[in-house]
Amino acid sequence: MAHENINLPYDVAGYQYLTFEGKKFSKSKQVGVFCYSLMNSDIDVDTLRSYLVQILPEKKEADFKWEEYKVLINSELIGKFGNFFNRTLNMINSYFGGEINLKSLSLNDADSAFVNECADKIRLITALMEKIELREAYREIISIATAANKYLDTSAPWKLIKSNRGETEKILYLALNVAKALAILSFPFTPKSMLKIWKEQLSIADELDQKGAWSMLDTVLSLPLQHKVSKPSPLYKIIEDSDLERYRNIGTADYDLASLIK
Repeated sequence: MAHENINLPYDVAGYQYLTFEGKKFSKSKQVGVFCYSLMNSDIDVDTLRSYLVQILPEKKEADFKWEEYKVLINSELIGKFGNFFNRTLNMINSYFGGEINLKSLSLNDADSAFVNECADKIRLITALMEKIELREAYREIISIATAANKYLDTSAPWKLIKSNRGETEKILYLALNVAKALAILSFPFTPKSMLKIWKEQLSIADELDQKGAWSMLDTVLSLPLQHKVSKPSPLYKIIEDSDLERYRNIGTADYDLASLIK
């Protein structure tokens, strides 16, 4: 029944109710956020996807709140996740001209603990994805970004560069590998932004959207010891209160559905 290499469904996920600002979704009453309203808007769909997976009503009812969307995107997606990519790439560009060029790799206890923690979380995320526990899987993805930011804070490459360039380069190499892993893990949730950073900033030749890309996660340190990156640019825009007012109007705007098929 399956077409060539396309898998047949093996599980059906059931969800509880999702409400909108405490009310039931209703097109006639213009209560909710509707896809046809997003097509010509300035709302970053990846930020909506990130927020929605964080509130998925997998085990209990959930409520879509624009204010919560703003808080979670600014603190989690931008403050933790996006910030890790930006600071890693910024330091590689600032200290090493955008190019890692290690001759060998030797990990100390802190390095090994960080790499092993990430490997454990990747295995957990894979298991959660297979069980279609997407909300928890995404939470663990953000936790990798949190651990990676902590590793950078503790290692303090901005201080170490003054006395030990080799050690600094190694730290940023490890961070870069985790950035690659995070892009793979997050691609199912935020595909547009992950494709952008994969091609334009991480500068990885392998295709992120190819079949079998997940197998690149078999080892955390999958990049060669010599790798050149590009200059970073912010993946997401900070959500302001003024944005929310505009989004509220866009998300509930009426639309002539017949125009979609003309």
